[in-house]
Amino acid sequence: MSSEQYTLNEIDWQAVYDLSCKFGVSALACDGLLLGEDLDIDEDLYYKWLGQSAVKENLFVQHYQALKALSEACARVGIKVYVLKGLVFGLNYPVPNHRPCGDIDIFCIHDDGTPAYNDVNEMVRQLGVEVDTHWYKHSKIHFEGAVFENHDYLICTREGEMYKDLNQKLKEVLLSDKVERRLYDTDAFIPTTYFNALFQAYHSRAHFLAEGIGLKHVLDWATFLQKEQNNIDWERLYVDCEKYHLKRFIVAMTDIAVRVFGVKVKNPIIEVDSPYSKKILDSIINEKSKIHGTNGNEWNHRVRLVRNSIRYRWKYKEIAQESYLKHIVFSIWGFFFHTED
Repeated sequence: MSSEQYTLNEIDWQAVYDLSCKFGVSALACDGLLLGEDLDIDEDLYYKWLGQSAVKENLFVQHYQALKALSEACARVGIKVYVLKGLVFGLNYPVPNHRPCGDIDIFCIHDDGTPAYNDVNEMVRQLGVEVDTHWYKHSKIHFEGAVFENHDYLICTREGEMYKDLNQKLKEVLLSDKVERRLYDTDAFIPTTYFNALFQAYHSRAHFLAEGIGLKHVLDWATFLQKEQNNIDWERLYVDCEKYHLKRFIVAMTDIAVRVFGVKVKNPIIEVDSPYSKKILDSIINEKSKIHGTNGNEWNHRVRLVRNSIRYRWKYKEIAQESYLKHIVFSIWGFFFHTED
């Protein structure tokens, strides 16, 4: 994978700004912009770019305050809140509050380790908050200006026994860490580094299969790799990823992180060469298959999920090492017959 070389004076900054907004990484691109000196950039564009960063910073504060309020309410009744991806992944970025963020994903347990999914839903209902529980994987809670996805299942388990097994594996890994690491000064907790690696591999690949991924997912892996590469048992991770058909994807993501984003991999165990990286990167940049956050009702979205599975069936064959037809059948069967357990 090669890239053309440009001097800073030859760059069309308006085009860079437009692309950064298109891919949802305007604040991150602005961080790089501020590292430069004497750039030939229009002043109005420069301050417009800074404004995009300010929007991300304000959203971060809103999310932080909402998480602090919810985790404190949970702590008062003996419930621990673990934050999945999102704000936790942001800790790996040079400027954490510039990472693009959407919903706040959480997994909650009682102090004795038993699930607290239903109890958290009921607790916020008693506070006058509406809880949407129509989806089996997680509820959706609008709380203090942020949207929380309170997970009952860590992943989509209706897609077969392998995913049920992975869901259980992730729960065991999440709850195995006896070191309580709090997120900032909230009462929410940071999952183990190993959990974050395995969960991120599944989460990004799941989005890649269903509707494609953006640069945010690649940057999540790149910044995680840059910071945590020597804090992971890679042999164990690769074994688990082979078992759950995630390895081809994370090796390709590592390849992209190294060759495109300049991540320095010093750990010799880490695999950095993938025959799939260029195809995945082309998909990220050019594919138009996004579903979540687009117009249409839930049935429209479900039909588009099936269409994506057929149109981009190469992803299932080459990356997930699964049959796209089997995936469609399991998903439809699971929806009608509730096969999540």
